[in-house]
Parts: sequence; structure tokens; C-alpha cells
Amino acid sequence: MGLFLPSLFIERINDLTPERLSELGIDALALDVDNTLARPRIKTPFPGIDEWIALMKQNGIELLIVSNAMPKRVAPIAKRFSLPFIPIAVKPLPFGLFWAMKKAGMSRKRLAMVGDQVFTDIIAAKLAGVFSILVRPGEPEPSWLYRIKRRAEARVIRKYQRTTNSEQ
Repeated sequence: MGLFLPSLFIERINDLTPERLSELGIDALALDVDNTLARPRIKTPFPGIDEWIALMKQNGIELLIVSNAMPKRVAPIAKRFSLPFIPIAVKPLPFGLFWAMKKAGMSRKRLAMVGDQVFTDIIAAKLAGVFSILVRPGEPEPSWLYRIKRRAEARVIRKYQRTTNSEQ
């Protein structure tokens, strides 16, 4: 189960603060796009994301996008926030995160991957040796495949919550 368990689980990406990241020793974030920053196929980010990105930048948190989506999907969002991006990242393989670290000169110890999917974002982070942050998806996906994946992810989230509650 260790490969599937995130280092941290949050309800919304806006719940991440510069102070919390500092406590964790994180000063760089690799961000997923779909259901993390914006709805799938929609170029407008979720409410509050513009302000959250600005806050992160003001506090010296380095940001870049690492997404499995095609460049035509990722580029408009990356451009909106003036962020570098790695499209077609082939998550859960760690190569996209390795490219991101190299491209941005990020340290593995100071980087976190933030995304909404256990079976892509969290596994990629674990394989790359970086901190993993699972965010609850912003919107349910209609396809049957996603519904199956989300049921499996719900088990992982329950396990994470049991583990963190027993540690307190």
C-alpha cells in the first residue's frame, strides 16, 4: 500500500499554504492540471486558483506543471500563470518529474507533486522519490473507467486517514 499512499492528503489545492510547505521543507511544486487546477477540457481554472498561484509565487514557491495531457491542453493554463510545463509526462512513470527537476533545477528533497489521482500522480511522485500531495478532485468525471479508479482511490484515502489518525 506504500506506493499508493500519498505523503499528504488535502481537500483542495487552496488548502496548501506557504507556511505549511515551509514546515514540510518544500519550496517547489509540480502541479497536475485536470481536476487539480481546472476542470477537464476547460481552460478556466477552479475558483481561487489565480490567487493561490500568485500567493505561492509571492512566497518564493517555484511552480511548474507536469501533466499527462497533450500540449494543446496544458499550454493555455501554463501561459495564463507564466509557468513552465511538461506535457505528456507519462505518469505514473517518473520521467516527467525527472524532466521537471532537471528543467527547473529543482531538488528532489524540496519538490512535491500535487495531483488528484493516486494511480498517476502519487505513484509517479513515489517512483521519483518526491513528496506526494493528493488533492480531492475538483469535479467527478463521467466515464466508467474514472468511476472505477475513484472507488479504488477512496480505499487509499480511507487507509491514509486511518494511518494519520492513529499517529496523532
